[in-house]
Amino acid sequence: MRMLLRGLAVFFVAGLLSVSLAYAWAAEIDITGYYGEKDGEYTKISKNGDSVYQYLNHQKAGDWIGVAIREGDSLSIGWDKSDGRNLGVSVYRIEKGDKGPNLVGEWTSFPGGGTRKDTLKWSRKVD
Repeated sequence: MRMLLRGLAVFFVAGLLSVSLAYAWAAEIDITGYYGEKDGEYTKISKNGDSVYQYLNHQKAGDWIGVAIREGDSLSIGWDKSDGRNLGVSVYRIEKGDKGPNLVGEWTSFPGGGTRKDTLKWSRKVD
């Protein structure tokens, strides 16, 4: 019985350590940069404080601007189209990508409603 309890204790501590390391990685990674650059369209995230970020999504249909809050491996963004006609929110999980961080999550807008899955793949650092 003691061996079983020791085994469970070791397993529990190892699990806590792996969760702590994953959280530490996400908290340390720099997410500022350009995401999804293609044909002149991009998303830009730049830092504006300890855990506050500025958001710009430049598309042919217009620009969406916003503010984001980061907590650990989560990034939440409130945004609006520059003409004020499309308000929304995005929630992403920060994941390790091949070249830099990827943002994986979903968003919703008003008018419109419903949620849509979304992945932003890191392209390059902010100049």
